[in-house]
Amino acid sequence: MEEKGHKCAQCLKTFPSSQQLTQHSLVHSNVRKYPCAYCDKAFKQLSHVQQHQRIHTGLNMTESVV
Repeated sequence: MEEKGHKCAQCLKTFPSSQQLTQHSLVHSNVRKYPCAYCDKAFKQLSHVQQHQRIHTGLNMTESVV
């Protein structure tokens, strides 16, 4: 029986979509294309830099940026 999904060639994890596999592949690279606007740190995922920037802005998890 063939396994459905998109398999990572590095760690063999399987994902339901090619987009999720592409996002996951950043885990295996050193590419950090999301820099923090407030310091010299950079992140692999947009959500990670957004979460990090809260330490600079004082926004907590329940507040949203409009």
